[in-house]
Amino acid sequence: MSRFLDELFILIRQPSVSATGEGVPQCAKLLGDMMRETGINTEIVEGKPYPFVCGSVQTQPHHKTLLVYGHYDVQPPEPLEAWKSPPYAPEIRDGRIYGRGSGDNKGQLFAHIKATEFWLREIGHPPINLKFVFEGGEESGSPGFEEFALSHRDQVAADACYAADGPMHESGRPTLFFGVRGMLYVRLTVRVSRRDAHSAYASVLPNAALELCHLVSKLIDSSGRVKVPGFYDGVRSPSQLEREAIARIPPVEDEVKREFGIKAIAGDPNVGYYEKLMFTPVMDLEAIHVGYLGVGHKAAVPSSAKAMLNIRMVADQDPDQIYRSLVRALEAVKGDYELTVEKIGSSPPSRTPLDHPAARPFIDATRAMDGDDPILLPSIGAGCHANHVLTRLLGIPTVWAAYAQPDEANHAPNENLRLDHFRRGILASVSVIDTFGRWQG
Repeated sequence: MSRFLDELFILIRQPSVSATGEGVPQCAKLLGDMMRETGINTEIVEGKPYPFVCGSVQTQPHHKTLLVYGHYDVQPPEPLEAWKSPPYAPEIRDGRIYGRGSGDNKGQLFAHIKATEFWLREIGHPPINLKFVFEGGEESGSPGFEEFALSHRDQVAADACYAADGPMHESGRPTLFFGVRGMLYVRLTVRVSRRDAHSAYASVLPNAALELCHLVSKLIDSSGRVKVPGFYDGVRSPSQLEREAIARIPPVEDEVKREFGIKAIAGDPNVGYYEKLMFTPVMDLEAIHVGYLGVGHKAAVPSSAKAMLNIRMVADQDPDQIYRSLVRALEAVKGDYELTVEKIGSSPPSRTPLDHPAARPFIDATRAMDGDDPILLPSIGAGCHANHVLTRLLGIPTVWAAYAQPDEANHAPNENLRLDHFRRGILASVSVIDTFGRWQG
């Protein structure tokens, strides 16, 4: 473990921010070198916008093939002043590794590599064929993953895919999830006049901030229900098996309310917490940019305002269809001003059925590790374009584990991974490879 930590620290020290490109190609090379030293056949495949680190361990052609997915890019570390230690200077405090990427996703993907090292150095070879694809753009929406996967099918073809990312359930129990919500980002720009004006004209000039607020209120009501015609078309109701799975998940509503300091869970009170997260689409007003909020005041009437809508979809909704419906709705309700609608990015929802035959070895391996049934999440609230590509475009059943603890602070300052979770992640990957090798599906 001492050597494993030294190696992981080297990986964390290398910046790899896909939003800006800082250090991403260098991190791909570093990760590739580490995989080769482990004994994994590795190559760097150039992609758009960043390289893919691809590896393989071939045993026998008749053996099952497991694809391992992960991402080596990280989110920007800002605000830097909120970190107790520099984001790219990993250190251990109170049994936790602190550093950007420690949990999301360098520490978790590194667990797969060290598990493979165990099989190669202690056993001689794993009981299955292994393939690895680690991308450098997941935190930016995986813009090049679809093109890469479709043009390099031989490097991703597998009987199933396994990945470890995100925090486990708040209860701390081992967690597997089988799908993600879709994503659609839309930027709205309202321009009501040629330029900003002195607030002496506030009685006679339109105000872009107010017009934008009025516009958004026509899209989303006070309960959070979306008023865009056709928005809920295509929503697939949870199956009986999925309802049974979420009924077994420990409740966390009270903990969530304490953590975020809120009095009630948002949305329809008649819809359960997990059904909201997994099976209910939502349109969220992510950001508004308008006017002056500096020292003092500017006393100006804003002429333009921008907003970002973050739309989370569920199976079987189509982001393109929803975007078209949104544009039509906006044209119907907008006022007498200039409105620009921009589609920033999207990814469809996707999930692997809980009763898919390939799900069994992952469930069995996790149970063998912990002596307890894992929590099975049919989907999570987050999105991942790679999951859509793997499951819907390539037909590869994909199961995700969460090796990080619930409070890993991914995407936030002081991101961390508990030492015992890093160790457990390595053992869990060993168990998955072992169990998958005995799977007769």
